Amino acid sequence: MQSGAKQPAPPASNRERFLEAVLASATDYAIIAMDVHGLVTSWNEGAHRILGWTEAEVIGRPASVFFTELDCQDGVLQREMRAALDQGRGTDERWHLQKGGSAFWANGEMMPLLDADGAHFGFLKILRDHTEQKLAAEKSRADAEFLRGVLASSADCIKILDLDARLVFMSEGGQQVMEVSDFNAVAGCPWPDFWRQAGNAAAKKAVETAKAGGVGQFQGMADTFAGTPKWWDVQVTPILGADGQPERLLAVSRDITEAKRAEEQARLLSDELQHRVKNTMAMVQAIVRQSLRTATTPQAAQKAIDQRLAAMGRAHALLMRDRWTTSTLRSVVDCALDLHDDGAGRFRIDGPDVRLNAQAAMSLALLLHELATNATKYGALSTQEGWVEIDWAAECEASQDAKALRLDLTWRELGGPPVIPPAQRGFGSRLIERGLASALEGNAVIRFLNEGVSCHVTALIKGSPD
Repeated sequence: MQSGAKQPAPPASNRERFLEAVLASATDYAIIAMDVHGLVTSWNEGAHRILGWTEAEVIGRPASVFFTELDCQDGVLQREMRAALDQGRGTDERWHLQKGGSAFWANGEMMPLLDADGAHFGFLKILRDHTEQKLAAEKSRADAEFLRGVLASSADCIKILDLDARLVFMSEGGQQVMEVSDFNAVAGCPWPDFWRQAGNAAAKKAVETAKAGGVGQFQGMADTFAGTPKWWDVQVTPILGADGQPERLLAVSRDITEAKRAEEQARLLSDELQHRVKNTMAMVQAIVRQSLRTATTPQAAQKAIDQRLAAMGRAHALLMRDRWTTSTLRSVVDCALDLHDDGAGRFRIDGPDVRLNAQAAMSLALLLHELATNATKYGALSTQEGWVEIDWAAECEASQDAKALRLDLTWRELGGPPVIPPAQRGFGSRLIERGLASALEGNAVIRFLNEGVSCHVTALIKGSPD
């Protein structure tokens, strides 16, 4: 044999052939061998399938060929090799590059290669493509974040209950509308116990309906956790498990407080309209009766009726006007009482010339209208001998508004039939003492004295014009 002639490679051992077979069959893994400088020395079929380069294309090139540009700039390959030497292995989970520049997500490990004597001669890098899992996880997180945003932005109170109707979850938006500062303080509490009176029974019935697979619905009153009373429209539905049976309950409560207030306001307006119509008819009857009683001829009676009905129309137009310019208190009194005045000196009026803003003028006109109507129906104005005294005083009031005035007004009925105090307050009395007095930021007290009804009104007139 000539000196220097290439010797044939020694036959591969069974172990080496086994390892080669393992590398060739591990196509789900990219297994890459490198020398101590990080240059590729071996590249299995799995690396070809996952990364795209053939072994011939990468032998002798830095393993950073499949690292992102940012990782190359940060020296990630060198850090992994140092971790492998210092700790026995270096792990990573990040984006890598395929041939052509496409990115993929991989879990990887870097391990040192040692010979039979324990001397370090290179590194082994193993990657597995987890792009699908990564994208699925990101989608799941995005979906969860979207759902969290939906729950947070919803004005409904969305809750999950266990089958014993205890609170398990409450949405962020629900915690806001229910004024809950810490859900842990209420977690596990029986949900039906939050409902008032009949609402408690309705909540329990809705839970039982949902547990049976149906939809439980009701409306009820429940306070927020800060003590604010609210009306709620509620729906309870089952959350089914894998066996198709309810395993939890979904309770959605919608705040309908404003709608309930609107309903109540509509009811009050309807009641007031009915009251106004009834009083209007009584006033028409009184006008006709008084006109016929005092008229000397049918023509005079007709004229008196026409004039009084016209005055009544003017008073109603004044009361119902949407926009009312400022007026003096005397003009408000005269207009409100005009249709009750038969020219026989039935009203004795005294007070300073006070100008009122629109809200105060409207409220006082309605108040005087109510008093005069009741006096015509039952009091001093229901007889020929009766009369009414109206007087008021006004003085400046210490207020943030330099033009605020404190008004004291008194209505007294005299010369009428004996007064029998009513067993209960009628709508007109309640309207005066509660509604109109509140609108005037004051109070009104009605007394049913034997000699006649009296009403004392105090009001704060803010922003009164000069």
